Amino acid sequence: MQNILPFFVFTFSISLWLSFLILKFGKNWLIDIPDERKIHTVPIPRTGGIVLGVSFFISILFFSYNTELLWYLCGFLILFILGIIDDYNTVSWKIKLPVQLVVSSIIVNRFLGLITTISFFEISINFSTIFLIFVFLIWFVGILNAVNLIDGMDGLSGGFMVIITFSSIIIGILTQNYIFVSLNSLLLGSLIGFLFFNRRPARYFMGDSGSLILGYHVACLPLIYHQFSANSYVLEITPFLILSSFLIMDTTRVFFSRLLKGKNPMNADTIHLHHLVFKETKSYMGTLIPIFFVTLIGGISSVLFFKYDFGYLGMQFFLLILFLFIIIPPVPSYVPLTSKLNNFISSLKTSRFNDKYLFRVRFLIPLGILYLSMLSLSKIDKYEIKNFFSFDFNIFNLGLFIGFILLLIFSLIRTHEDESFQSRIGLAIFIQCLLLFFIDDSNVSEQFFYLRNMVLIIMIIITGVNYFQNSKHLGFEFWSVIDLLILMLFIALIILKINGVQIHLFSILEILLFYYSLNLYAQRRHPRLKI
Repeated sequence: MQNILPFFVFTFSISLWLSFLILKFGKNWLIDIPDERKIHTVPIPRTGGIVLGVSFFISILFFSYNTELLWYLCGFLILFILGIIDDYNTVSWKIKLPVQLVVSSIIVNRFLGLITTISFFEISINFSTIFLIFVFLIWFVGILNAVNLIDGMDGLSGGFMVIITFSSIIIGILTQNYIFVSLNSLLLGSLIGFLFFNRRPARYFMGDSGSLILGYHVACLPLIYHQFSANSYVLEITPFLILSSFLIMDTTRVFFSRLLKGKNPMNADTIHLHHLVFKETKSYMGTLIPIFFVTLIGGISSVLFFKYDFGYLGMQFFLLILFLFIIIPPVPSYVPLTSKLNNFISSLKTSRFNDKYLFRVRFLIPLGILYLSMLSLSKIDKYEIKNFFSFDFNIFNLGLFIGFILLLIFSLIRTHEDESFQSRIGLAIFIQCLLLFFIDDSNVSEQFFYLRNMVLIIMIIITGVNYFQNSKHLGFEFWSVIDLLILMLFIALIILKINGVQIHLFSILEILLFYYSLNLYAQRRHPRLKI
């Protein structure tokens, strides 16, 4: 956590401020007009990709990775500019494809001679230079466009990439590849800031400028990992194939479906999985959950690859799943299952309960302040105050400090009331993380430790009672994509913990419970949707 927080907080706060500024001064830029393929019904700007690209790029420059990742930044900028042009005035695939091939060629040239072997599960494949170039080009162009193809709902592509980057961070921590960790932490912060404004109902979309750079990042993951690890001439591709398995499956299925129907595979239609699931369920969350679930399985499996080093059996199982997903028609087979699951969860709703019989939700904020006070006292009671306040302003702590200040100021502005209020919750969570992970637990005061947990238990009781008694109001569609992602990532951490990965699970559970308690108050105070 000490390695992640400065990167995350800095780029998260930059992303929030850029979103605020671009929606204030560029609300009529790059407007996306609804049509028969699109789910939204009102014109919405496609400026979210500018926020993603600029915040991520600024953060990379701030933390001085521009020299080590010059090849990455060159390709990033070319595709970012191509995406902005495409959002402004649609660019034909006949132009986009050659540009993507040029970018791919630049990257291939950077690693030519540095990679001679590709490791796929237990198999080490030695390619000739020509064939290796061909494989790289197919990988880059395919993955590059795959994220763009799933960008069809509020929060879908952004949420998908949150799972990808989070899994990559865990991989980097397990293998001690800290530049890989920091780069993905920066992107994760940009994505969460983006999702603040891309949650349903979205204030902006990411557009091609966002989806192209995100697809580019996924395509570059194995090379970034290779560059900063000690794998010499061997490229370990397996965990990144597993991580990208949903993109591979959905894009390949759609590509061949179009060919079999005699259609141009480069033309858009409505047969991607998110279109089919939404058509079946008519539910926003009911569409996101199965896609995120499949992606999360890939993320967990990619991490566990470094724990168990899957053999030939794992390879056969992986290829079988890919093959079945591609050839089995989704509508008569697994898509109806999502509809049944959605209907089951919706049936659990009860009638609305009168708030006067409950603990008031308004108590959650003073209890939250009391909790943070108890947490602070429990951590620094036996800690030397002079050591606590001595702050070494190296580039990482400076980034953390700047991020906190920017986030604090953003939380006080009221142009976007909902996002400002949510950022206050984010600020409280970051303070909690700072206290839980940055200060040695050996200095904890027991009396304040028990008091803080008592306060947290009261907050949990208030939240739980409100949720279960008010489930019609706080039901399936009430929570945002960020809430869903946090819960799913916590489940992933539990699975990884069970499999022997060292994780501070109880501290993370404490953060999770604190977040959902405060978020209940935020949703009741400033509901994003009319329930």
